[in-house]
Amino acid sequence: MQLRRAAIAKMASSILILSSIGCSADEGGTKGASGNRSATGSGGSSSGGKGGTGGGTGGSGGTTGGSTTTGGGGTSIDPTGGGGRPMDSGADGPDADAGDGRSVTQGCAATRATADDVTIVVPADIIVAIDSSGSMDEEIIFVQTQMNAFSQQISAAGIDARVILIGDPQAICIGAPLGSGTCPNDTKLPGYVHIPTEVGSNDALNILIETYPQWRQHLRQDASKSIFVVTDDDATDGPNNSAAAFRANFTALDPTMLAKWTFNGVYCFTECPDAAEIGRVYIDLVAATAGVGGDLCLQDFKPVFDALAKKIITTSGTKITCDWALPPAAAGKTFAGDLVEVRRSTDAGTNVIPKVNSAMDCAQGGWHFDNNFNPTKILACPSTCTQMQSQSGGQIDVTYGCESVGSCVATGSSTVSTAACDWAMPMPPPGQMLDFTSVNVRYTSAKGFATNIGGVPSAAACPMFTHGWYYDNLNSPTKILACPQTCTEIQAGGIDAKVDVLFGCKTRPATPK
Repeated sequence: MQLRRAAIAKMASSILILSSIGCSADEGGTKGASGNRSATGSGGSSSGGKGGTGGGTGGSGGTTGGSTTTGGGGTSIDPTGGGGRPMDSGADGPDADAGDGRSVTQGCAATRATADDVTIVVPADIIVAIDSSGSMDEEIIFVQTQMNAFSQQISAAGIDARVILIGDPQAICIGAPLGSGTCPNDTKLPGYVHIPTEVGSNDALNILIETYPQWRQHLRQDASKSIFVVTDDDATDGPNNSAAAFRANFTALDPTMLAKWTFNGVYCFTECPDAAEIGRVYIDLVAATAGVGGDLCLQDFKPVFDALAKKIITTSGTKITCDWALPPAAAGKTFAGDLVEVRRSTDAGTNVIPKVNSAMDCAQGGWHFDNNFNPTKILACPSTCTQMQSQSGGQIDVTYGCESVGSCVATGSSTVSTAACDWAMPMPPPGQMLDFTSVNVRYTSAKGFATNIGGVPSAAACPMFTHGWYYDNLNSPTKILACPQTCTEIQAGGIDAKVDVLFGCKTRPATPK
């Protein structure tokens, strides 16, 4: 009995924060010094159970008011993690889980980690189409003189700008440093490429689409995309003679590369002397894509170039990465992956971001781990990330919870190697009988996230479950084996991950897919 008490005392500090050990209520507790069974919290009650009787030095305590206490002077865990704030659960004290009789104490370990938004500077791809009809001679000269200042303004902000110019090489040529200055071959890769195609009065939108195969290789997936058209007329040539038609047809060229872009331009707002036609289609495109428009009738293009450069710098030039690294668990602690709450704070306020199981479940937004078995990052779903892009100076607060077992405390454990996925049946602590129906397997990632791997009937049943383990022989087991997918993820965890075989609680079944 002395050996058994020592074993229980040694395991107390880690057993009581196991991620998910389940057993039925009638199996709760371990025997105290006098041989009586000590009580634990019944069904995860918030009032907790009484400590062990019969001397109590070897007994296991229950959960009391949201804290976890071991019998015989064991370790106590503060629900706030020693000064942190508890996770909001909508109720006082631990939550009872009727499925396996365990109680969940929220916010009981390292309860809070804060990660500031990380912004990265992304490149900018700018596609310019210049109407080179006879009425545009003066405007072409102005574009030539402004193009270098425009690109240098963007580059000075630390943004890698790439300009693709579509226009008649006999009518327009860009000098150094953006272009080569050698006309008509003024292309200077990688920052500037001239597509030698004439753009007429009414077909600029058609030309943008028709020439796409010639310049798509110069686009970058992670770059912002800005279209810029300069003309004194309107886009009346079909089929792209409406904002709706061009938006649909242009994006369809490459839905991934061209998923998001803005339309900008210099065109006529009114029927002024310099106008061939009011640029009604261009007006609609600028409005539909939140672009920048300038009035050619004013014959002053510099404010438009400056406004577009500013928009590229402030709106498209930076973005939030939308992923945050997880801090490691505190020494001796393990976390439960299903008890992580993510709050996002900006100047506009604070809100809770809901958790989804994986990227495949992101239809309504939320966040998920990069890997549920070996999590290293929290990732925002695409729609949630998009919402964040318009915000700055934000941060997320990650609140962690740990689980305490309210109706069953493991009586011992044995750590096995993660280098293999089949383990010889370890023996329970001295003085205990080996009960094959009361064995559980727990995996703890390098970051400290603990997952109870449920048992499955046999190897043949593995494909039906998310994770699992089984005996080599149900009637006379000599080994514990991990299911193939579980084995892959265990070994991916590296040398800092670990697997423990736990004794004394009814085997928890695996979760079906």
